[in-house]
Amino acid sequence: MKPKHSMHRKVGSSRIMFLTLIFIVPVFISGAVLHHNSPSTTFQGIIPSQAIDPLDLDQIMPNQTCWFDPDIECLIITTAALSPEFQPLANLKTSRGVFTEILTIESIYSNTTFTTGANDNAESIRNAIKHYHENKGTEFVIIGGDVDVVPIRYTYNPDISETRFNNGDYYDTLKPTDQYYAGLNGTWDDDGDGLYGEMNLHNDNNTDEVDWDAEVFVGRLPVHDASEANTLISKIIDYELSPPTGDWFSDSIFAGAVSQFAYGQYSSVDEAELSDFMISNYFSSMDPTRLYFNTSDYSPVEPFTTLSWDNLRSAWNQGASVLNLAGHGNPCSYGGYESVMGDVTYMNSVNSATLSNGGKLPFVYIYACSSGAFDLEEIGSSTPINGVWQSLAERLIRNPSGGAIAVVSGMRTTYYFEGDEELEALNRGQNRFFWREFMVNQEYQPGRTLYKSKETYIEEFINKYWNVDLNWDPEKAEDNDYMEYQEEFRKNILTYNLLGDPEMPIYTATPRNFTSGILPPTAYHGDKLLLEVTDHLGMPVSNARILINNSEYYITCTTDDLGIGTIRIPHDPALIGGGLNYTISAHNMNRTNGVITILNDTVAPVQLSGDIPTSKVSYKKPFTISATGIDDGSGIKYAFVIYVESNGSLDTFHEMTLVSHQGNSTSFNYSYPLDLDPGSTLSLYLVGYDASGSCTVAMKDGTSLYTINVKTRAMEIIMLAFAVVGIPAMCILAILWLNKYREKQANSIPLGRTAVNWDTKEREETSKNAKEQQPVLTHDFQHTKLGSEAKNELASRLTREIPGFPGISVIQFLSKWLYKRKGGGVAERPGEVIMLEEGDLQPFEQHLFSTLSSIPTIDDPDSMVERYMEAIRNGIGMAVWKVR
Repeated sequence: MKPKHSMHRKVGSSRIMFLTLIFIVPVFISGAVLHHNSPSTTFQGIIPSQAIDPLDLDQIMPNQTCWFDPDIECLIITTAALSPEFQPLANLKTSRGVFTEILTIESIYSNTTFTTGANDNAESIRNAIKHYHENKGTEFVIIGGDVDVVPIRYTYNPDISETRFNNGDYYDTLKPTDQYYAGLNGTWDDDGDGLYGEMNLHNDNNTDEVDWDAEVFVGRLPVHDASEANTLISKIIDYELSPPTGDWFSDSIFAGAVSQFAYGQYSSVDEAELSDFMISNYFSSMDPTRLYFNTSDYSPVEPFTTLSWDNLRSAWNQGASVLNLAGHGNPCSYGGYESVMGDVTYMNSVNSATLSNGGKLPFVYIYACSSGAFDLEEIGSSTPINGVWQSLAERLIRNPSGGAIAVVSGMRTTYYFEGDEELEALNRGQNRFFWREFMVNQEYQPGRTLYKSKETYIEEFINKYWNVDLNWDPEKAEDNDYMEYQEEFRKNILTYNLLGDPEMPIYTATPRNFTSGILPPTAYHGDKLLLEVTDHLGMPVSNARILINNSEYYITCTTDDLGIGTIRIPHDPALIGGGLNYTISAHNMNRTNGVITILNDTVAPVQLSGDIPTSKVSYKKPFTISATGIDDGSGIKYAFVIYVESNGSLDTFHEMTLVSHQGNSTSFNYSYPLDLDPGSTLSLYLVGYDASGSCTVAMKDGTSLYTINVKTRAMEIIMLAFAVVGIPAMCILAILWLNKYREKQANSIPLGRTAVNWDTKEREETSKNAKEQQPVLTHDFQHTKLGSEAKNELASRLTREIPGFPGISVIQFLSKWLYKRKGGGVAERPGEVIMLEEGDLQPFEQHLFSTLSSIPTIDDPDSMVERYMEAIRNGIGMAVWKVR
């Protein structure tokens, strides 16, 4: 008879041979490659004279196109009639390094670049914004006019009927948003049905038509005529250039109303809770004034003042940097509840016009319904509210005696969730993420704050929960927990718009002065200025904007986190003897300006010395070269690493970074930016230039090229050899061991199992689950004549784990002992009964006692053996022991 596992061994042998062919054959092929070494070339010859100064001025100090034709960072869109009123605002921004241009709607409507394919004027305007963003780097857009001057986009959003705006179905289902001008991807009308911003459920292509990520940051100054424009623009200019002194720069005001009193199944909603959360987490650097009306369910942080119009007006007139109103509203008012059904108004469009805070103007966020409906009059509301047509937000920014510098508010009905413990949903979430973006992420420009916070809200709330979505998901909708509020979620994001300048930085502290002498009084044409911008206390000022300009040039740079910035003077002889204007500005800083006189550098550089790696460098990471230049004129301001080929010709050149300038000494650093070839050698020298273009060279020993040797792949070769040879060999050994182990396992019986010699076919005929079953000694207490309590005790004793034998019960212990005592084969078929005889029990009892006595943790093996044997004897002759 053949061995039982002969077929298995044959398969195993075939497998080993197959693996050997796969892994061993490549060893010989790879071995030939691994031992091949290409010779490296080292060039250490004298530098040819023509290679000493290999660069021309256009390579050393090129004049940038953007100096003559700067990017239009801010774009103002208004009418030709209002353009003169907006020019001072454009000049203000351009004068501090934010180049701004005015684009009239008349020029847009007459330009086929913008009108081709557009369905209406709003789409033509959006096409123009997109063109400027893509071609001129535009980042901020100011809409200079109300909706009847520069149109707004009405998006399809049939959430509820907006009765106050009921001028037909158009205004019931279409809701306004300026975000149409901010999200520039797509058309917002994918199916071409003339309905913009549809969710997938209403779109013929089953797509979301809204671009939720802003490419530009949009704000609107809702003016109709020159007088209104002059009021708003004068407030902005005065706010930036000459704000009133005082502590108001670091003050904040939080008005928290009651959005809902508890009644029936509904819980209370205190906006004082939201306000306290934001103050505690985001406004630690500012002094808060708390104005609250609260329910008994929430105890506000002390001290706070009761919210009322008188108290709100008093705090407002003292001035503040930021102000938050949270509660209920309508187009012309802000309020809340003071009882279950008793609502109250704390501010409206009439009394807001009486605010007299002067230039102490807060940046205001209104979390409430409709308070920013600046299209109220233009679309023909049924009746004026509180005697005026203008929304509360409009009245605040148009107030010539105070009010607000900018307002973010909703144009239509907005929503909140009761029980929103995380303060993350709808109005509460958008309000919270807005101020977090402003204070924590330091996005102090209103437009950037608004649109960045919307993106954060979508990421951290909408995308956080599986059952919250901006579009309809039919599969998720099969679950009863799926929220069918897509239209509400969408509108709550789109309806919040900015009335104000989106680019203007908002003060959050008393403005400081810059250190004097940041820019030198003189510089050279072709110069490079390394500037350290600090305040009057010597602290670095990050993100400071430095502008150098005249009628021909417009050059800017921005400082890094350490207040360091580098700016170049054009290499233009026409500048010699003249001057360039400069302006430095930054958040919470008083801008400073002056004039730099431009000189001609006639002093030649003295020397340039290099610090080149002398040991081999790794090909895995960049190496560093440093250099120091001496020049008694402008200083060496440009340095380059020149790589040379083996024939002495120029290979590539890389500019070094200017890192310091002290007196007549300048220092440079450079890190090799490319991948290095293992075992290669780089040949190079250094050349430095002053502002006039005169140069000096750094070489090894004054005449020879520097050489840098790159390490080989020695370790990688060893590892590769191991991978090619060692791993396959280990696999072969593992397979041989596994085959041996399986053979051994096939001839052994685990603890608690009996040996059975029936063949596989017969076993399959005996039981349909025979492949999973093996004969195991078990018990059937139902056949005993004991009472139920005795049966339970018997089962407990026999199946309980034996101390010192993890996972082994006494019945398994007995099974193994029986197998050894009987010599195997104690049963022939599943279901057969094993009858224990009295003669079996005494030897087993002795074996059990001997085993348990050897375990130190068992204090009384006698009692334990006695209990086990009593349980076993209770089953003798009662068909207790069976094979399954």
